[in-house]
Amino acid sequence: MDYGELLYHHATSRADVTVAVQYPVELAGSPGVIETDPSDRVIGFKENPVSSPLVQSNPEKAHVNMGVYVFSREPLIETLRKNVALNCTDDFGRDILFDLIRSGRAGVFQFGGYWRQIDTLDSYYQTNLDLLLTGAAWDPYENGAWPTRTLAGPQCLQRSWLASQSRVSLDATLTACEVWMSIVSKGVRIDADAELEAAIVLPGAHIGSGAKIRNAIVAEQAVVSPHALIGYDTEGDWPQFPVTEKGVVIVGAPEPNRQRVPLQSSHLPVTADRSIALVRPRAIQTKMKKQ
Repeated sequence: MDYGELLYHHATSRADVTVAVQYPVELAGSPGVIETDPSDRVIGFKENPVSSPLVQSNPEKAHVNMGVYVFSREPLIETLRKNVALNCTDDFGRDILFDLIRSGRAGVFQFGGYWRQIDTLDSYYQTNLDLLLTGAAWDPYENGAWPTRTLAGPQCLQRSWLASQSRVSLDATLTACEVWMSIVSKGVRIDADAELEAAIVLPGAHIGSGAKIRNAIVAEQAVVSPHALIGYDTEGDWPQFPVTEKGVVIVGAPEPNRQRVPLQSSHLPVTADRSIALVRPRAIQTKMKKQ
């Protein structure tokens, strides 16, 4: 998004707050749904877009709240002071934004470019893989001014005899392996006869020879043992790794005194703490199955 266009729109509209929005609401998962009148003035706000009757009854007037706002200084200060005086809960959506909407001077800026809400590991995983598809809505690898964090830069191989429909960092080392519909980040090493399918491998990970991984996120600096089998049986994977709500296996980085990722046939003891920080920003969370 060119924020200059958003700022210009806000200044010319003389609104107290301008909310950047997307349409249609089927984009799912967002900071809420905004309802507008024909003049693009905000007349309603729902924080739960899935169950909101607003979406069902007025889909043409419902917009996805992108969570990007421009405030006029004095109205914002006045609202904050009022909130303190009333001893409210300081909830941004319920207290601050709603108060500005009730003033009747809240507007929207309709953004027509690519946008997705990434707030879980599942949405992070799916969005990354969607960008590998032919004809994807946006190519984040072509513009050096907007580097893709997963690859730590725009320089990558899109296709080679080792990798098909994948993004492979030029700093990765692949040795006679097969990579399909996957992302291989900077400093990754994949040994001979390994197979990756629909996997995201973060910087510095090492995939051993003959290992087979699919439907997984491999964490930074993770070490996967030779001939490991991951992502082919999520019920079998769960005792060793966290598995997200949609079945994505999270392969964690080794800690001091921790065993390498075990072979599928081994019965090595598993440490109780499998939670690790995988993805920036830190706000990204995942719903894990209960062990």
